[in-house]
Amino acid sequence: MEELQKILIKKEAQKRKKNMKLYPLYMMFGYDLMFYYAINVLFLSQVKHVSDANIMLLSSIYAISSIIIILPISAITSKIGTRKALIYGNLLNIFSTLCYIAGNSYIFFILGQVLSALAFGFINISVSPILKESIPQSTEKNKIFDKIYSNAYSKYCIFAAISTIASGYLYNVDPYIPMFLCMLCSVMAFIIASQMEQFKKEEKEVLLKESMAELKNVVVFATKSKRLKALLFSLGLIWGMLATFTTYSTTLLKNMEISAQYIGLILATLEIIKGICSKRANNFHKLNRNTSITKILYIISISYILIGIMANIQIPFMYKIGAIIAIFIVIRGMNGIYTILYSKYLNNFMRTSILPSIYSLQSIIDEIFRCIIAGIASGILNFTNIYSAMIIIGIVFLIFSSIIIGYMRDRLGLNPLEYDKTDTKYASK
Repeated sequence: MEELQKILIKKEAQKRKKNMKLYPLYMMFGYDLMFYYAINVLFLSQVKHVSDANIMLLSSIYAISSIIIILPISAITSKIGTRKALIYGNLLNIFSTLCYIAGNSYIFFILGQVLSALAFGFINISVSPILKESIPQSTEKNKIFDKIYSNAYSKYCIFAAISTIASGYLYNVDPYIPMFLCMLCSVMAFIIASQMEQFKKEEKEVLLKESMAELKNVVVFATKSKRLKALLFSLGLIWGMLATFTTYSTTLLKNMEISAQYIGLILATLEIIKGICSKRANNFHKLNRNTSITKILYIISISYILIGIMANIQIPFMYKIGAIIAIFIVIRGMNGIYTILYSKYLNNFMRTSILPSIYSLQSIIDEIFRCIIAGIASGILNFTNIYSAMIIIGIVFLIFSSIIIGYMRDRLGLNPLEYDKTDTKYASK
């Protein structure tokens, strides 16, 4: 009997090790849409003839779709497990990309955004928890998670940089090539996810009704916890700001008449910077501690304003583009740091058992902020150019950031003993 127990323990350890080895590979292909973001604005505007304002509006459609579907997707994920959620997510991304490739009207691109929202609804609430579930329980579990996740994310950034450079060059050969490669990456992610093992809640089947009840309890807890609300709102605002940057930055470069291949090179450089900075996220946290989120908010807001100012002033083109790229680098650096701290803070705040529900709740908050901000950003582009829009949206971000930081002041970043029991009910152990 003891021998059988040892064999079972050994097999489980091998499965856990397999998941931890596959995780960085999955992140490279499935964490985001490879080959897509460098050319999506160019593809939609030049090949599909969609206006800049309507391209920005697609981001709002994505956000609204995410808000609508996130609660049932969270319940489904709790029912089927994180492994199957990743499989379904990448399958949906394949069909989403097909909508952009085959679509010849705006309704196809709306459908693509809805499918993508469904896809990343599954992926976003599963990609971190599946790693944490795979790491054996120990006092070093959070440190192991941070190490593996940071390493995986940096590899994703390197591959994203390579694919971004390639997509810029390939776009000039044929605009559809990067889109087909994007779909191929989703196929690869689908295959890798299929090879992973499921560990969470193997001991009993979790009913859909129970999953919804768990999510409801987490939502009720969030409404009562000042600490969690402050964290959710601040991370949500940062996400909305960064999501807008993805479209605004490419639109700005396009309007400055930068060619696709150079846009690819610029965006690839930014991905490399993001990867480098992601590895420094814990150092950033140690250096700034309770002010980490505050500094990220203010740095991104002011950077938007500076980009708009540089785009509007009359100076030699090389100085102008050099300064703008330098500010782009600052924002992408904050993006890399934020991505690691996002998971670090949520994982440290909450127990593994409710992480999918916490991630789904955070996703709702993220998409609410993204919907509001994308709507504002799209509206601004309807009455002014992208250069002035950068300044206006930067001022809007600065106002939002000041409000959120004011709300955070007495709620987040306190010493452990300063929180009441309501705030630490589901604290990570």
